[in-house]
Amino acid sequence: MNALLLTNVFPGMPSGQAIVLGRLLDGIDQRTIKVVGNFSASQAPPSIADKHFLLPDERVLKRLSPSLEFAFRVLARAHHLCAILRNTCSDMLVACSGDPFNMPAAALAARRCSVGLTNYLFDDYREQWALTRFRSAARIAEKKLLTSASCNIVTNEFMRISYTKRFQCTTQVVPNPYSVEWVNSFKTGSIPEQKPRSIFFAGSIYHVNRDAFVCLVRALDSLGENWRLVLSTSQSAGDLKSMGLSVGRAILSAHSDTNGLMDAVRSATLLYLPLGFSKGVQGVVRTALPAKFSEYLVSGRPMIVHSPADCFVADYVRRQSCSYLADTLNSDQLAETISKAGQNTGEQSQLVKKAMCCGRRDFAPELARAMFLKAIGLGDQSKLPL
Repeated sequence: MNALLLTNVFPGMPSGQAIVLGRLLDGIDQRTIKVVGNFSASQAPPSIADKHFLLPDERVLKRLSPSLEFAFRVLARAHHLCAILRNTCSDMLVACSGDPFNMPAAALAARRCSVGLTNYLFDDYREQWALTRFRSAARIAEKKLLTSASCNIVTNEFMRISYTKRFQCTTQVVPNPYSVEWVNSFKTGSIPEQKPRSIFFAGSIYHVNRDAFVCLVRALDSLGENWRLVLSTSQSAGDLKSMGLSVGRAILSAHSDTNGLMDAVRSATLLYLPLGFSKGVQGVVRTALPAKFSEYLVSGRPMIVHSPADCFVADYVRRQSCSYLADTLNSDQLAETISKAGQNTGEQSQLVKKAMCCGRRDFAPELARAMFLKAIGLGDQSKLPL
């Protein structure tokens, strides 16, 4: 049995979804699961694009209404997917949610070609596109997409409960795993003695976490010269300023390799994991599971989760007592939490130990891979000798 996986980002690209897919596919025979991307070859490095299938560009007429453009893209993509399904003799089509058109196109192609269908939802499909011009089409299509699939993969229990209640559809949790490199590289230890102390974040700042970052900058300003913000991001100071973020004393760097990123984590006093509080993002934030969450858990460094109290990440760290938690958009309270977390105390040591145990227990790559293969009906398909 073979599967075709449709995604808007390839493993090896700088994206949380791409990172997770890379870790899942790393232990699976490449002859069993083939990857197809819905973008042009120019958007992916040649070393990546050469290994996978690419869908042709979809040339959309200007001034189409959102509903007509949605329909056009879905139909065009489904047509090309059918050809690839037949050429690869695939029995299962797995469609990832990082693009509004992939899941509808996959549902249509799977029906035409009489193959199985699994949706892989890294975020809540309807909520992910709620602020885009395709929100109405996504909302209308969602129920049919989820109920027509043999299985819907989700990243956490909050999303599983949400979809089960809304659509009574079949779901399977596959947690976002950490990298084996991370768990082998870090050990529990005291926080580095440094002045000023540092709070570290890796990734992009955008509408889903922007207000939390504004709050963080204010909190660090109130703490004075004792703290600094370290950002590992491809965004420039100008990019951040355009979003209303004055990073001041922050250190910006773009760690292009795993070793550079791990070195930055080792030298950090605290790790920062933000999710937004604004009304427009609450739907997607509540069931979100950032790819870096599992890495932070096994890093041996204390973490601060800054998010609404009713989201999955906040609920997890609260139940497991494995992280500091700031669940309001209040800079004074956040500053107090940062100051407390920065002290090398017995409480901090216990939180770090619990975090490492939780990470290894709940987010191990081999566990996630087995759950993924079960969800798509492939069973144990570890790498075979060539």
